[in-house]
Formats: sequence, structure tokens, C-alpha cells
Amino acid sequence: MSSIQFISQTKLSELRRQRDLLRAEYQALLPSADNNEPVTAQSLAALHEGLKEVRVANRRMHQQLPNLDLLFKGASPSPALLGFWRQQLLNELEQGSLRAELVFLFGLLLGEWDEGDSADRMATERRSEAHQRLLELAQTPAPARERALLASCLDRIVGGRRDEVVQACQQELEKIRRDELARMFGLRKISQCTHHPPGVRAEAKQFLQDEVLAEELQQAVRAATRDARCWTWTGMAASPEGAQQTSNALAQGVGTRALWTRNKWRLYPSLTLIELALAESCSESWTTVENSFSDTAQKLNREARLAKLEDLGAPEVIIVNERRMLAMHAARIDFPWYEQVDPWDGKPPLRDDVKAGGIVAKRAHEQVELRYSGAQGYYANGVNRLVRLVNAEVQTLRAAFPDKPVVVAKLDIKDFFPSVPHDTLLTLARGLGMPPTGVAFVQRFLELPLQTPDGVRVARRGVPMEQPLSHWLCEYLLRALECHLQETATVRVLRELDDICLLGASVDEVQQAWNAVQVFLEDCGLELNLEKCGGVIVGAEAADRRAESQDTPFTDRDARWDMLELQSSGAWRTHEPTFASYLEGARAQVESRRSVLGMVATYNDHLQHLVSSLGLAMDLGDEHRRSVNDCLRRFDLEFFAPNIGIASGLQQRIRERHLGETKIGDLPEGWLAWPITAGGLGLRSVTIISGQYQRAFEHRVEVRKQPPEDCPPEWQYTHQQWQEFYQDQLTCLEPKDIAETPQMKSMVSSFIARGNQISGGKQKNSLSAYWRAVLALYGPEILQKLGTFEFLLTELVPLQLIHENLQTDLELG
Repeated sequence: MSSIQFISQTKLSELRRQRDLLRAEYQALLPSADNNEPVTAQSLAALHEGLKEVRVANRRMHQQLPNLDLLFKGASPSPALLGFWRQQLLNELEQGSLRAELVFLFGLLLGEWDEGDSADRMATERRSEAHQRLLELAQTPAPARERALLASCLDRIVGGRRDEVVQACQQELEKIRRDELARMFGLRKISQCTHHPPGVRAEAKQFLQDEVLAEELQQAVRAATRDARCWTWTGMAASPEGAQQTSNALAQGVGTRALWTRNKWRLYPSLTLIELALAESCSESWTTVENSFSDTAQKLNREARLAKLEDLGAPEVIIVNERRMLAMHAARIDFPWYEQVDPWDGKPPLRDDVKAGGIVAKRAHEQVELRYSGAQGYYANGVNRLVRLVNAEVQTLRAAFPDKPVVVAKLDIKDFFPSVPHDTLLTLARGLGMPPTGVAFVQRFLELPLQTPDGVRVARRGVPMEQPLSHWLCEYLLRALECHLQETATVRVLRELDDICLLGASVDEVQQAWNAVQVFLEDCGLELNLEKCGGVIVGAEAADRRAESQDTPFTDRDARWDMLELQSSGAWRTHEPTFASYLEGARAQVESRRSVLGMVATYNDHLQHLVSSLGLAMDLGDEHRRSVNDCLRRFDLEFFAPNIGIASGLQQRIRERHLGETKIGDLPEGWLAWPITAGGLGLRSVTIISGQYQRAFEHRVEVRKQPPEDCPPEWQYTHQQWQEFYQDQLTCLEPKDIAETPQMKSMVSSFIARGNQISGGKQKNSLSAYWRAVLALYGPEILQKLGTFEFLLTELVPLQLIHENLQTDLELG
């Protein structure tokens, strides 16, 4: 038994004993509260004194009792006054009794959570089947072929400068070996990523809490990975030759597990914190080859930045440095993934006759951000950045060219990360100019030694998940795809990793680009997932053009991103079949959890993903907002069944399992939404989330920018109003906070003070808009029924168990 388990079991056992004692004490006070007895000062004093003496773990349960000495020692008070205070004390008694029962119930739920929360048999079987399928896929090599199209594309990019790239990469590696370039692995990112094992995240957080220890770990990792050629999955060898021998020996394999990532199963390696740190640090060393390349988007960013600094009259030293950076980009090898010609006005983005700026510069900035955001995960800050950019482009192009269509195609690569062939990625590494030692490293990195029922087997497909080098390899492979598209068709490519959108002014051009994607993917051993591909023609006689384009595959299916669908009118709405499927999957996942707190954790995680997938934080129009609000309402009020929502369903399960051991009648609804660290269940409130964003949306409607009436030739470069309109389409909504009132201010102060007491001073001195709304909506009910926010008996509730389970489970908020 661990120390935490000993503390938890002892405290929960004592909680039951103390609850029984409290129940007896409150029962003993009831005769003094008999409504048939006349109210006298003596009977009121007995009740008052009895409540004062009720204790738990040497702490008074009723610390805020009023001083009524004047009633007991003065002249005879009136019956009305005695009756009033008698009722107040009876309320106090009822609140104290409910607090005792509710804290005991909370302890039961914690104990249930601590006993383990294995999924039901069917869920376990599904996970096992997915794990086996993914292991088999990883071991299956792709059919051998030359990857000629990829190789020729890379050859055109690098050309005769491959030796220059190799030399530059080797120089960077030499700086690393001399420790001139500090490399930091993402300790914080590891601690926050729920795809890593719980123990790894907990260990990472422990290091983050000690700056000295964290720095020593970083120093040790840098020292161990100074020569990245020595790395293998099974450890660091003393020399590059030893690394190769260790890799070939495969003395031990790497364990894996199948994780459900909200809409699909993924295979994740089970690595220790040190193994993750070594792999990440060494991986970063080899991505220095990226420094040899530049592209139009990066140059546009630099030109726009230089132009802005010049307009602002920045100091000469800053201007000189910015010109130097721009010159460096100009001297690098051009990786032409960005469009060379605008599909609508036929002009190149980079022009000698006009400064970079306006929509052109903003679009390039957004494109670069998308290319790198995949390494940090999708939906940063609850926003699908690709959908936001697609919407900005569609709305702006419709306003600028009302007589031209906006042809949109959405493409999805089938099982991209788990199925990309290793020889394709090795062709990429060689084609980019990575030195032979770097290519050998990539090969070792990809050939993950998998622990299987048949022994250790080497991976032949796919990339290790949650690894920076995996993202880098896949990202540059798809940049090569974009280079191929720019040579084939006049289209605009918006992309975030394998989520691809094609925009064009012509059905033929978009169809040509679609066909080029299929040819390129076939050469790379990949294919499109046609079930998730689709298209739409927006504006300019869209219906007639759709009828004329029945032979174009991309218009056969809806253009949708997860749960959002773009219509021919340019409006967005939720895709009902996808939402219904998601609701069904979320329900199955929640019902597979045995503990109530486990169910809450899983529900909260799915709700968080749903909010992002529905684009709640984006202004995608009135129709989108109506359909999103309806989906959230159903997710809340019809989660378990048409008339059984998440709150009522959880209350029913608690009644069936635990209320027989308590004297609780009805559970306060506010207790379900109250933070778990303050004694509640921490169930996220759809009412609050949707209400806050609805208020923000209503304000947003009032301040939307309107497009200019004219469209001059330089509208994308120097036209201020067009730039403001485009920027306005990218606006994100912030949850609307509630108004401050004296009562609200008092509740917030009390809540923060209690949080500081529970967390040992780690509670922030402010609350987010969400938790302020929880206080505003549910705080009065908590105070009315429980009498205080301080109902969690910290002496008897194992707080460490709460924090530990929050770490090992999904976030409860």
C-alpha cells in the first residue's frame, strides 16, 4: 500500500465514523427543535448551545452562529423574536446536517474513484482490438516503389545546393556538440499532454515545481544528447557505431497503448520522462536542416514587418537588423509551397512595385502559423484556426469578387500518421539534404522496436506520436505536396498538417489540383479518405455551376471540417450526422466509466472538444450560431436519452448507488457544478458556456465590419478598409464575464480565500469568467442549502487523492 493510499483509506474510514457521530449529535438536538413545544428563551438557548458544541475533527461545524446572549440574559423577549431566531437556528441545523451527509457522499465518490475505474468489458475489448490492429498496421511495410514524384519534386527544390544544406546542417550540429546552442525539451508540454502516461505527467510537474531541479534535468539531457548520432529508442550509446549496434540488437522493445483521441484510435509509445526528453532533444538537433530553406510566406512576413518598422520610424539599428534577416531569407533555398500567383487577380504575392502588407501579409502570417500550430495540437484556445481562415477567405473573396465563384474542396488523408511509409519519409530526408548520419537517425527514430505478443517487432509504417520530429517530417512531406500543387494548378492551399483545403476561382483548376493530390499521395504510398473529402461552390450561380459539375468528385460530398459544414450560400452550420455520431460515442465513453467522478471527467473532456469542434468561439454567422446552440442544448439535456440530461443522469446514478447510505433527499444542482477541489463534482455547465458565448456573439454582431463598396487593383496590398474587413473575419469571441456586484465581489473573495486554504496558498487571486459565472448562478443555492462555501472537511477528505486523480484522469476543471 502506498503512502497516498494509506492516507486516503484512513481518512475515508474516519469520515464515515465522524459522519455517524454527527448524525447522532444532530438527532439529539431535534427534541429541542420540536415545533409543538412553546418557544422559550431556555429552549432556544439549549438549541443554540447544542449547535455550538457540534464538532468534527476538533473543529466546530457552526462557526458563524450569531451571538444571542441578549435573548437569554435580558428581559423576556417577545414570542415573535424568539420564533424568528428559532427558525434561523433550525435552518442552521438543517444546513449542518446536509453538509455532513454531502461530505460523506463526496468521500464515497472519491473512494469509488480511487478503487480503479476500468472500463466495461466491451470497451476493454474495443481498446484491445484497436491496439492489435494498429500494431499490425505499424509492422506492415508499404509496397516497394521508387517514390519518383516526391524525389523529383525535392530535386527541383534543392537542386545543386544539396551539398550546401549538408554542410550547414553539420555546422549546426557541431555547435550543438560544443554546447553553443542550448536545446530545451518541452517539460511543460509533456506535463499538460493527456496522451502521455499519468506517471510521466506527474513527474514532469514535479520538476516544474522546482526550478533548480528542472534546470539540472535540462543540463543533464543536453549533456547526454550532445552527439545526436548516438541516440536509440533503447538508450544512448557511447558512440555512433554503438548506437547502430544497440538499434540492431533490439534488446528490449517499447511498450505501446491504444488511446481514443475523441474520434479515432491512435497508437502511442509508453515512454518514461527521460526517454521522452532524450528523444525530443536529439530530434530537435536534426531539424536544423530547416534553417536552409525559406518560402514566400516567410519572406512576406519579413517584408511586412520591415515596412511597418520603417513607417513607424523605428531606430536605424532595428531597421538594419530586419534587413539583414530579410536578406538571409532571400539567400536561402526557396521552398515554394506558397502560392506563386493569386487565383483571383492573377498577381504574385511578392511584388517589387508595392510593399508587402494588407491582406496579403496577414494571409501569409496565418498560413505560417498554421504550418507550425500542428506541433502544439489543434484547436488552440478553443478555435479551429483552419476553419477560421477558410471562412475569412470565403467571405472576403465573395465580397471582392461577387461575380466569381469561390470553389472550395476539403481533403483528408487516410490514416496519415499511422500509415505513412518509412521509405517515403527517408526519401524526404535525403531529398532535403539531410546528411547521411541524419538520415540514419531518422531511420532509427521511425523503426520503433514494438513490444508485441510475438516478441519485439520493428515498425515499418507510421510515426511515433507526440514527437517533434514526427511532426516535422510529416509537415515537410505535405509542404512538398503543396509545391507539386503550385506547379500543377492555380489554387490557394490552406492547410494544417493533413487537413487540406483547396480554394480556386475555377472548378477545373480545383479539380486539377484534386487529381494532383491523388497522384502525389499514391507515389508516397498514401491515399485520400474519400468519406471525409468533399466540396462546395460558393456564390455566383453556385447552384447552376454545381449542376454543370456532376462529374467532379469533390462536389459529391459536403465540404465539412469535423462537425462544421460550409454551404453554397457561404453560411456555416453543424453537420447533423457527425454530431449525432459524436454524441453517441461520447455517451458510450461516459457510460463505460464505473465511477461517477470518472464519468464527469470523461464528459467534461468531450464537452471541451465539442465546444472547439462546433466553433463556439468563432463568428461564423447567424445560422451557425443557432445550430451550434441547439447541438449544445441536446448534448446537455439529452445526453443519456431524449429526456435524460447529463445532470439528471448523474443524479440518478448517485441515488441508485449511494444515497441509501445517506439521509439526503435531493442533491443540490449547484453541487454538481461546484469545483471538485471545493467539494463538488466539477461538472462543466453547458448553460454557462453557451450563455457566455451567446452574449459575446450578440455584442459581436453589433460591431461587425462591412466590406468596402469598391475593389481597386491594390485592394489586397495597401487598402486599409479591406485589410480591416479581412482581419475582422478572423475575430474570435471571448466568453462574456458577468457584471460585478457587491454580493458577487463578496462571494468571489470568500471563494478565493477558501481555495487558498485548500491549496496551500496556490490558488490564484482571481477567477476565470467561467468560475465567476458558476459562483453567480450556483453560489446563492450553495449558501442557502449549506450555509457556507467552506463545507469541504479538509481534515477528513484526502485532498492529495483529489489532486492525484486529477493528474491521472482527464481534467475535471
